[in-house]
Amino acid sequence: MTTTPWKRLAEAARMHKVETWEVLRQASFWLAVAGIAAIGLLNVGVSFALALYLALRARSVQGPRRSALRRELWRRVRERPLDFLRAR
Repeated sequence: MTTTPWKRLAEAARMHKVETWEVLRQASFWLAVAGIAAIGLLNVGVSFALALYLALRARSVQGPRRSALRRELWRRVRERPLDFLRAR
């Protein structure tokens, strides 16, 4: 008889006497959720930085213009960070 992974997981939980929703009260679960969110945020940040670097290099933006753009970008990130995550 074959069992699905979910049935095996439920059986393992019963063997260890862990209630189904009890995991939501464990700090390790929430640390794992926070870790996944942090990895996602880091991934978005690195992707954005690499795309910006490539765009500036393709347009040959150098010196003071690049510094001014970087300052303005960081100001905008500090003041309105959600603008970078929402589509318009």
